Amino acid sequence: MQNSITPTAGAAVYDRHADGYDRRHKRFLRIAGNATQSAVEGMMSVVVRRGMRLLDAGCGTGRFGHFLRTLEPEIELTLLDASPAMLSYVSDEDARIIEGSLMDLPFLDGTFDAVVATWSLETLAEPALGLGELMRVIKPGGALCIAICVEPEHRVDVLTKWLMRRVHKKWFGQQQSVGLICSTIRDLGGSDIRVRRDGATAAIFCAEGRMPTFVGR
Repeated sequence: MQNSITPTAGAAVYDRHADGYDRRHKRFLRIAGNATQSAVEGMMSVVVRRGMRLLDAGCGTGRFGHFLRTLEPEIELTLLDASPAMLSYVSDEDARIIEGSLMDLPFLDGTFDAVVATWSLETLAEPALGLGELMRVIKPGGALCIAICVEPEHRVDVLTKWLMRRVHKKWFGQQQSVGLICSTIRDLGGSDIRVRRDGATAAIFCAEGRMPTFVGR
C-alpha cells in the first residue's frame, strides 16, 4: 500500500496528538497490539546486554526506551523521532535524543548493535526506504526488531477493523505485508528472520546468534 503523507506532515500529526498520546497508544495495544508488544519485549530481553549501542527509531514519548533501560541500565541509548512535541515528553536523561526522520537517519553505517522500531514504519511515506535506513545503521551481526500493523491473514473482529480504520485516518498508518517486509529485509542482507503474528499486528525480528524460542510461525 502507498501512503501519501510527507515526513513533515507526519511529524505535524504527532505534534498535534503528543498530549495524551500514551493514553491512546495503551488503548490501541489493549485492543490489537498487546501480544505483539509482548513479543518485542521478549525479543529484546534476549538481545540487550551491558554496553550495547541501541537505537529506538520512532521512539515517540520514550516509553519503550525506558523499558530497554530497565533490561540493562548501562546501555548507550539513542532515541529518535520526527516529532519535537513527542520528544518533549522523553524523561530519560541519559539517552541521546535526536529529532529526525526514519527515512534519512543521521547516523553512519553500522553505528548500532541493535535497532528497534515499534509502530512507526507503517506511518512513513516510504516504509521500504525507512526499513533500508534501519538496516544500514546496524552493525554486522546486529539485531533488528520491529512491531507493525500488517494485513491480517484471516478474518479479524469488528473492533480490530474499526481500530485499523482509525489508525489510518488519524495517524496515517497503512497496514503492511509481512511477506514484503521479510523479503525486503532479506534483500538488504538480513537473515534468520522470525515473525510473531497476532491478527492485524506483527513483531518481526532479524539477528544472528541466540534467538527467542517462542518467536516464529
